Amino acid sequence: VQYEKESHNWRVQVSELIHRKAAYDARQAHVSSLFSGDGDREVTVLEERLKVRLAAVSWPRETNVSFDVTENGRQVLLEVDLPEIEEMPRQTFVVARRELRLTSKSASERRVRELYMRHVHAVGLLILGEVFATLPMCDLVTISGYSQRPNKKTGATEDQYLYSARVTREEWMRIDFSALKQVDPVTAFDAFTTRRDVSRIGLFRTIDPP
Repeated sequence: VQYEKESHNWRVQVSELIHRKAAYDARQAHVSSLFSGDGDREVTVLEERLKVRLAAVSWPRETNVSFDVTENGRQVLLEVDLPEIEEMPRQTFVVARRELRLTSKSASERRVRELYMRHVHAVGLLILGEVFATLPMCDLVTISGYSQRPNKKTGATEDQYLYSARVTREEWMRIDFSALKQVDPVTAFDAFTTRRDVSRIGLFRTIDPP
């Protein structure tokens, strides 16, 4: 009886693995067909390609992106639900040289704001790169980032926009991608047509929705 039970469980597991493998192969075949070159001018195909690429990004903090592909793939409009500043790390870690141990200390509010400022701009740059790489015909991207923040007048939490930028492919290609470590995410947006109101220490003031 025990042998029959183990044999049955084994057959069930094998069957599940076969079905999972078949589903995986089907998904991979679908993704391959998306990027095969067919349908380069079909908006639905282009949108699905971009959806696949953005879904593959491993975000360090929760980040949600919605978009529209227009003008037969030549323009893309993006709305990015950015992480909140409260999600930024509140501690910094250093290795004590003499004792060879890891110590932590609380990050200052200024340091947290600066980290958040760099993070949300870096998110924007990453998304821009994915769009231009995925859609070769695209020559203009409008990206707008917002977060949920309390309205100081009402106290209600609402979507508040932190930045909005129009970026052409020509402007994007001026970046030296062989020296990305030298690129400051915040300063990089100065090369685009950007609307934002942020201080050097990361204090964002809400801008009007695009």
